[in-house]
Amino acid sequence: MGNTGIIGGFHRLSEWIMRFSVSNILWILCNLPIVLLIVVIKYGLQSTSLLHLIIPIGILAPFVFFPATTALFASVRDWMIKDKDRPLVKQYLLYYRENYRNSVLVGLILTVIWCVWLSNLLYYQTENTILFFAFCVFGILLYVVTINVFSIMSHFQLKLVRLLRMAFVTTIGKPLLTLMIFVINVLFIYGSLVAPLFVTLFFSISLLAFLSFSIFYKLYLRVISGELNGDVG
Repeated sequence: MGNTGIIGGFHRLSEWIMRFSVSNILWILCNLPIVLLIVVIKYGLQSTSLLHLIIPIGILAPFVFFPATTALFASVRDWMIKDKDRPLVKQYLLYYRENYRNSVLVGLILTVIWCVWLSNLLYYQTENTILFFAFCVFGILLYVVTINVFSIMSHFQLKLVRLLRMAFVTTIGKPLLTLMIFVINVLFIYGSLVAPLFVTLFFSISLLAFLSFSIFYKLYLRVISGELNGDVG
């Protein structure tokens, strides 16, 4: 008998819960140095000491955060498109190894851009209100660009320049997509902060990756559908 009815529904639900929880834990483990630094920031240090932790986080991000997050998005993409029953840990580590080099290269570039943005934001916070708000808007766009980079890397095999160009063009050229990704991410991050700790540990980042890639993939399907309809017409 197939997995139908209530039993089948519970089976599929448990399968997705397992996917999200295992992938979330793997992501946290791969980001453990950064996670520990963030915990220290949140619970241990005064604001005058934040710079001493932001710098090592910036150094670690290209080599830790970007490969781990790329592997997470690739795993999410695999669930949605291939829908194969692969071992979760093996799947995640496979994507981690396969994409490590490209993830580091992209991470180095984006981390530099993020550092330049942050330094300008902090400077203009007291020097120029208009430029401060301009950099706030740029920060929103840069955040969505970063999310789109992960989605594009997990779905396409592109060279570095083309990958970044596609992420920027998608972000600027699709304002509704940009707004949806940003709003959903903000709401979800806020929800994770106020939710019980087990939700953050087992579901926060993996669900966020799933929602972000889902929005991107639906846009991709619409674009492909439009091209096919144009060819038929």
